[in-house]
Amino acid sequence: MHEYAPCLIKLDRDHTPRFISAAREVLAPPWYHHPSKVDTGEFIHFRRDAIPGSPAVILSLFREDSETLRVSNVIPEEGSISIAQWRAILLDFDSGVLDKIRAHALHFVTFMGTEDLNLADTMRPVACGLLQSFARLAPKERNVLHPCDHIHFLQFIAALHTTGHRLSPHCLGAWLREQGFNLELSAMLEYEFDYHLQLLKIYDGILKSRDAAVAKQA
Repeated sequence: MHEYAPCLIKLDRDHTPRFISAAREVLAPPWYHHPSKVDTGEFIHFRRDAIPGSPAVILSLFREDSETLRVSNVIPEEGSISIAQWRAILLDFDSGVLDKIRAHALHFVTFMGTEDLNLADTMRPVACGLLQSFARLAPKERNVLHPCDHIHFLQFIAALHTTGHRLSPHCLGAWLREQGFNLELSAMLEYEFDYHLQLLKIYDGILKSRDAAVAKQA
């Protein structure tokens, strides 16, 4: 299976303001700070003009955890981009933006993965088995799931969250389309996958805060 190559930047949260400030100082055409999107610390946005063989794009970084920024999306001004174009844009971003920020006395490490991905390598066997069972049994030509199939999909998400994983929404969508799911249904499942995982993370945070408060009172 092929997916858009992941790109991670190992940068502590405390250094985010310096990263944003340095980026604004070193950016030069065709790269710009995106004028209509506000950097929040959780999201940082860049724009690149069209260059030969590649369209104008918006590239967004997302704060994945306290020490990691991830390229969460590369959105073309028109149409879509291929896997090869995605990688080329990441390489251009690394040399045209990140290298200049590094030279600005801010040290961080960038990791770029591969497009080739074995689904079983992204999750534990129990979650992988639930996903494969769901894909085998659910009708693929419809635009909605039967309630029983929906429950099976949610069971997969719960197992994935519980056992740990490195599966991205767009990777899941690509795999579902390879299994024969139509474009609309696979896009809906991508959204549900991301939504429910974020909800589970919020729930875990609430439980952690509650347990910490109880321990403090004890």
